[in-house]
Amino acid sequence: MHVSTTSRDVQPDGTVIIPYLRNWRHPNSDLNHLINAMSDAFSQSPPVYSSGSSTSTSTTTDYATPYPTHTSMPIPPGMGMGGSTASTSHSYPYGYPQTEIPKDVYRESLQAAVVDLVRNRLNETIQIENAQIDSLKKIEYDLNDGEKKLHIFLRDIQQQQIQAQAYITGIREKTNDVLDRAQKMSSSGKENSPADDALITPAPVYKQLLQAYAEEHAIQDLLYYLADGLRREAIGLDVYLKHVRELSRKQFILRATMHKCRQIATPSIR
Repeated sequence: MHVSTTSRDVQPDGTVIIPYLRNWRHPNSDLNHLINAMSDAFSQSPPVYSSGSSTSTSTTTDYATPYPTHTSMPIPPGMGMGGSTASTSHSYPYGYPQTEIPKDVYRESLQAAVVDLVRNRLNETIQIENAQIDSLKKIEYDLNDGEKKLHIFLRDIQQQQIQAQAYITGIREKTNDVLDRAQKMSSSGKENSPADDALITPAPVYKQLLQAYAEEHAIQDLLYYLADGLRREAIGLDVYLKHVRELSRKQFILRATMHKCRQIATPSIR
């Protein structure tokens, strides 16, 4: 058996070059389909042929043998019926002469390989570009979302700034009003202040008693807050004792004054 040099599917060295192998793509291609493709290709154009050899006639004696004395073998074209050989020493496979593979076959095979390679590279490039485009679109979406959030934050800050400006303006107006009233009260004199005119006492001793009573209660409140500050360790013990000593002395004087005022005011009531 010899490999045909005119086969489109097998090279002279025995290499199979069917289109299925050239277009092999993992994992879509497998051995089962490869065998089917080789079977279809070789059935259409067999890649091998058998060479005929000259047969010599010889005298044989007819003996009864238990097996056939001749076999029916296919004789390739070009062989004589009587065992004589044709003018050539071997037959052509299926009547086709042995010729070299045309250059067009190599060119088409090379073109197909180049086209497949370029197509694969182009597909890979397209996939990479599509992935980059998708990534850029995701980044663009995130940036747009961040921009919307920033606009919302800026709008809220502007509204809060406007409200804060309104609060500051109202506080300034109230502060100016309070300062104007305090200035008017200080310019009018202590004796004409509304706080002094709110209570009318029948005698100066009652006014002195009322003032001493108010100061004594204020000192009691101050002593309470000093004790609370010492408990929370906001002030030291030395500071607490110093202020308590001074306030206690002043409280004692105020209580004595209140007692004296009550003694003076009691006969006038009777």
